[in-house]
Amino acid sequence: MPTRPRSGTRPVTDLSTLAQSTAWVDASPFRTHLVRLVAETGETPRLLALAAGVAPGTVHTLLAAGPRRRRLRARDAALLFALDRARLAELAATRVAAQSTHHRITALGSLGCAPGWLGAHLRLDADGIEAVMGGDWCPALVALRAAAACGAAGLSGWWSGDAWFDDVRGTAPACTTPVRDWAA
Repeated sequence: MPTRPRSGTRPVTDLSTLAQSTAWVDASPFRTHLVRLVAETGETPRLLALAAGVAPGTVHTLLAAGPRRRRLRARDAALLFALDRARLAELAATRVAAQSTHHRITALGSLGCAPGWLGAHLRLDADGIEAVMGGDWCPALVALRAAAACGAAGLSGWWSGDAWFDDVRGTAPACTTPVRDWAA
């Protein structure tokens, strides 16, 4: 039986209002949203977390098999719900300075990540990677994919785009882990 709000308080249904509060919301609609977004776009959960501005660990536990996360901070819920294919398309069309992406790609190469592995994570062929490395600008989505690739390779902190979250704890570089074929 649903509980009624205490007298004098109104239930809040607007996510933007919830995002300003310290409230928690039911995680299931946002889990469903993320599962659909992963299926529709082929993007990794880590990339979606970075694109939304949510801790990758939050998305990981939201989508993890086994016991389900039941609640989600309202702020994270609002950020995740605002992420959709249109927002990802905006990120693909937005140019950002490529210096941090250059550093990340270089670091991945020095770890021994194969060009095919890197290309699959960045969704770029060899010419596309070369163009990013030779340019001053790159699409924001490519920059986020480079950060997500660093996380997948075991580089934490700034490298993986989650320096303020740092949810990668002591993982070894994994540059040979297969990535779902995005071109299929």
